[in-house]
Amino acid sequence: MRAALETGGRAVLHTLGADWPAGGPPRGPRHAGHAGHHPTAQQVLRHAAAAVLGLDPRGVELGHRIGGRPFLPGTDLEVSLSHTADVIVVGLSTGGRVGVDLEPLDRRTDVGLLSAQACTPGELRALAQLPPRPRKDALLRLWTLKEAYSKALGQGLRLDFTTFGFGDPGVGPPADGGAFRHGDWVLATHTVLDGYVLSAAYQDAPHAPGLRGAARAAGRGLTAAMEELLRR
Repeated sequence: MRAALETGGRAVLHTLGADWPAGGPPRGPRHAGHAGHHPTAQQVLRHAAAAVLGLDPRGVELGHRIGGRPFLPGTDLEVSLSHTADVIVVGLSTGGRVGVDLEPLDRRTDVGLLSAQACTPGELRALAQLPPRPRKDALLRLWTLKEAYSKALGQGLRLDFTTFGFGDPGVGPPADGGAFRHGDWVLATHTVLDGYVLSAAYQDAPHAPGLRGAARAAGRGLTAAMEELLRR
């Protein structure tokens, strides 16, 4: 991930909330029934940012702009956060806004209702050509792509997903991997942990060599620091 940030300006981390005690880095054995995902997700974000910025996680200030988009005051590091079930995703970017979203592929979904809420007419026609299971999977990829993009804009679910698409036919990239462009944005979906679709939207703005601003002082990068946290 350090290389991704330094050369491409963006990176994504996903982890299990059950591995994180309140206020600290991951611990040993996983356990079910972990509660409080939202504060745990914020702790994961603080630790990821601290690893990049060379700070104590307790010193990483996390704010929220109007609309709920998270930011780190006093730094150039753009961040995004998503969590569902016990999986937490953090998006990091030094080159422009970033948004991430996550959904379980086995989510109980009213495909007709969600399609009406998420799809343009062209996307509806494209989805209608697919068998039921591939249609649901493609719909979840499309939904998470649009939510990641909307999060990066600071709009979240306030944006009407039926009013915009990502090209023709507009049902997103292949099921696993494959970034594609949408104007000044790069978007991608990935299947992670054998059952979750993770989507990310990155503003394709120029980024400075290395990690900008305070991040330049991080004598080690995200990968080494996160691996150290995971060993504790």
